[in-house]
Amino acid sequence: MVRALRFGVDTDFFSKAPLDSSATVLSVGNDRDRDTVTLVRGLELLKAHVPELEVRIQTRHEVELPSDFVRLPWMSHTELRAEIERATVMVLATRPNLHVSGMTASLEAMSVGRPVVLTNTPGADQYVVPGLHGELATVTDPQSLFASVLHVLNSDPVAYGDRARSAVETGMTSTHMVRQLGDFLSDAIQYA
Repeated sequence: MVRALRFGVDTDFFSKAPLDSSATVLSVGNDRDRDTVTLVRGLELLKAHVPELEVRIQTRHEVELPSDFVRLPWMSHTELRAEIERATVMVLATRPNLHVSGMTASLEAMSVGRPVVLTNTPGADQYVVPGLHGELATVTDPQSLFASVLHVLNSDPVAYGDRARSAVETGMTSTHMVRQLGDFLSDAIQYA
């Protein structure tokens, strides 16, 4: 029997924070499946439509960022939480993958009460439900990423973030993950 174990997040550490009135897009994470080229191209399109937007990107990939984008260094968890708290939306672009690249950053942002735009790879919809917690963009498509982020910004980021936090609290905390793992192990022992 094969079952999926949904990841969880520490909702005490990544606690809900009020949304600032300034528009800030944040992207973090450095795993091998991040698509920094699509991310930057999509956010350049967005910046052309929303010039006052602040764009903050953490990446180890060697890609040139526009001069008005902020490149973030490696951060401690406390620094990361502060970056998420100042963000309006978390944006994560990935290449095709089967491990839901970006799910940790997604859950951290959702736990803080921020909407997420994530690339639509297999399993992504188990974390980010389009129209509720954020949006899912087409893989390797800067136009789709741009349109998804613009939609969230032009809708109600606070409502998206409230629903995202609620979803985490009701099924994606670290406690939920550990309980589910315990159930899996208990079932495996019974069938052994």
